[in-house]
Parts: sequence; structure tokens; C-alpha cells
Amino acid sequence: MAVQIPKSAVNNRDPSAVLGLAAAAVMMGVLFGSVIYLPWLPQLVMLISVLVGFAFFTRPEISLLTFFGLRAIFDLLWWVPVNFMGLNVMELFSGACAGLALILFYLELKRFNDHPAVTAFVPYVAVITIASFRNLDLREGLEILARYVSTFLFMFLITSFFNTKQKRREFFLLVTAICGVPVLVSLYYLAAGQMNEFVLDGYNRLIGGYKNLHNHALMMMFITGIGFFWLQHVRSVRWTVIFGLYTLAAATCLYFTYVRTALLGLAVGTAVFLWVSGRRRPLFVLGVTTMVAIASSATLQDRFADLLLVFSSDIYESDRSQLGSGRLALWSVSMGEFLKYPLGDIFLGLGLGKHAMLTAPLYSAHYYDPKVGYIDPHNDYLSMLYQMGPVAPLAYIAMQIQVIRYGLKLRRLSDDPWARDFGAYMVAMCVTAFAANFVSNAFVSRVTLGWYFWGLAGILFGEAMEVSREHEARQEAEAAGSLAAIPRG
Repeated sequence: MAVQIPKSAVNNRDPSAVLGLAAAAVMMGVLFGSVIYLPWLPQLVMLISVLVGFAFFTRPEISLLTFFGLRAIFDLLWWVPVNFMGLNVMELFSGACAGLALILFYLELKRFNDHPAVTAFVPYVAVITIASFRNLDLREGLEILARYVSTFLFMFLITSFFNTKQKRREFFLLVTAICGVPVLVSLYYLAAGQMNEFVLDGYNRLIGGYKNLHNHALMMMFITGIGFFWLQHVRSVRWTVIFGLYTLAAATCLYFTYVRTALLGLAVGTAVFLWVSGRRRPLFVLGVTTMVAIASSATLQDRFADLLLVFSSDIYESDRSQLGSGRLALWSVSMGEFLKYPLGDIFLGLGLGKHAMLTAPLYSAHYYDPKVGYIDPHNDYLSMLYQMGPVAPLAYIAMQIQVIRYGLKLRRLSDDPWARDFGAYMVAMCVTAFAANFVSNAFVSRVTLGWYFWGLAGILFGEAMEVSREHEARQEAEAAGSLAAIPRG
């Protein structure tokens, strides 16, 4: 099929059209070069890349849906022995998607002038770009750069291209459906007796189809929240049963991870959702149920005992620093090391990936991970601070505040029950993300969580902006009608 180039674009020398043609020419040149100089596997990768690139720019909505649909699946394919130029399957997928999103974002740049998050995004990009040049390992720097920026690029693109209520709901339904896959995989491993084989800190735990326990736990937390949203919103008995089982399955898998960050995040997020959505009676029931569960479960009491011990006066400071898997020690020691650097390094950060140097004094059998070579600060905001300076975490939090602000606005202005509940849900998810980021490496460091959270934020912004425009139009019409009703003379 021949590609039709609009004459108006050529005659007006539209930069987007020219850049698109140049990119197409470069991709075709790379493809032809690969046929001559490279073996069959790189050739296949190049061919797929060119085809995906053309599809992405010609059908961006379908491509975005496909990318987000595949995202949760690729998390489960860490075991696939595919390596291309030192990159595994997940890194290839993430890097390719980030690159395509960046190009499309540039081509559609004018669409984002009035986006609520763009003001905070600009300084965020500025400092992360500087930090990427301050990293001596190019591969690691690019990988972190793609991880930290791609989530926001997709947020902007989703707000722009999913510009109707139907499209936005279809996107959320796709995320809901695809998230059922890791839940089913986790249930399979639970039934197969995986917990008998995986032990951590004295607990037999469920890791599901994931390589990392915390990835599994935080994804189950996120999916449980999605199921709870739909469970509150649907009205038919059939869908109540379906989403009831969906939520129960994800919550069960989450519980058997015994990961405190995820359990605490789910409890906080659920409480905030019920409060913001005006469901006070279920909130009371949830509070009573939670207290009964903690009082009757020795496991929960043991897992969350650190929360009380932090404020206890009957504990030595050396022991206090080891609470929460040593988080207090990680935070205090890494901050002390960071403040030893010159003022310029403190303001601009040490460079992407260099936050690992700040926890070096705590290398020991307890902290050191031989597979990684360092221990993360276990706080996403500190990780950003150490790598990019204070501007990055402040900009990130500013965008989170915008999510809360527009979620409350959607709740206040919309007459649509779904939209009102979705606004409350995103406020709750933002509080959950803040709590998880503060005590762990969560929605910033873990790509899938970041994609899905900020992708749904893109839906929220689109919905709230549309409702705001409709509200302003009604107010103007009412004002015009009032003026017309005033007798003249």
C-alpha cells in the first residue's frame, strides 16, 4: 500500500512531516545495512523494529494499547534466554517503547502546552538530562534515563490520543484485563507449592512468575486496587462476582508475599478511596476488620512490629537503625555521605546510577547483594535526590499533587458516577504511590508500576480537562442567558 504524503505538509514544510520522512529514511537505511553486515538474529530485530516504528506513528492509539497490554506480560518473561547487544527482552522492549514515545512526544509537542503536568515536567527533564551526562556508564545511564522519563511521555501521549470517554474507558479496561494474567500465573505457582521453595527472613513466600519478590508484591497491590475500584462501581451481580474473585485472588497473592510496603500501601490506598468517594460506612467496616485481622494474626503483628518499635524509648539507637530491614540506617548513612559532596553536586545530583555509592559504607552480609553489587536506598525520592538533585523529586511530587488536584476536581465537577469514582481512585493511588515511594523503590524504579500509574494519570487528566471545559461552557452559556434576559432600556 502506497504511503500518501499530504501536499499541504510538504508545501508548508511542516517540521513534523519532514522529521517523519527523515526518520523513515534512516530506519530503512539501517534495515538495508543490517541485511548486508549482520547475522540473521539482528536482522530480524531490525526488521521488527522498523515495522513497529511505522505502525506506531501511523496508528498511535492501537500501538499504545498494544504496548501497555504487553507490559505486564514482559515482566513475566525474565527467564527467556534472549540477549541482544547486552540487553535482555525487558530492556529491549522498554528502550524501544521509550524511544518511540520520545519521538511522538516531540512531533505532538504543541498538544501539551495546557497539560497540567507539563510545568513540572520541563525542569524534571532538564535535571535528568544533566544527570545522564554525569554518568560514566553510558548503558546504565541510558537505561535509567529511559525508565525515569518514559512513564511521563506515555502519560502525555495517552491524555492526547485517548481524547474521548469511550477511548479512556477502553484503555482502563485493557489494563484491568491484562493485569489478570500475572494474577493467574501467581495462583498457579501458589497451587504448585512455590512457597515451600522460596524462604526469606524466616517466611515462606510467594514470588509468582516474577524474578523479584517486591515486583510481585507491588503489582499485586496495584491490581487489587484496580479490582476494588471496579467492585465498587459495577452494579450487576455477574460483574460483582467476577471482580470480587479478581480482587480476592490478587489480594491473596499479595498477602502471601508478606511484603510490608505493598500491604501498607493497599491499606492506605483503600482507606483514602473510601473516604474521598464518600463511602464512610465501608470505611468504618474496613477499619474494624483490619484491627481484628491484626489482633488475631501473629504473622501480621510480627511483620508490622517495626512501626511501633521506631517510636519506642526502650530500644538502642543501633537497633533502631536496623528496623524496617535497615531502612533508617540506609537513609541516614546515605544522606550523610551525600551532604559531604560540594554544593554543585548536591544541587545537580551525582549522576544517574551513582546513588549506589552512598550506601557503600553499609556493605555487609546483611545489606550486600552479590548479584547487584550494591543496596538501593529503599526510597525512590532519595534515589532521585542523590542522582539528580532536589529539583527532580520536587518536580515528581508536583506532578503527583496535580494528579490529586485533578482527581478531586473530577470528583467535584463530573455528573458521571464512573468518572467521579475514577477521580477518587486516582487520588487514592497517588497517596499509595507516595507511601510506597517513600519506604521503598517502587513507582519510580519499577517500570511497569510507573507505566500503569502514570498511564492512568493520563486518562485522569484527559477526563478532568474535558469535564472542566464542559463546565466552563455551561457557565458561559448560563451567563449569556442571564444577560439576554435583562430588559433593555
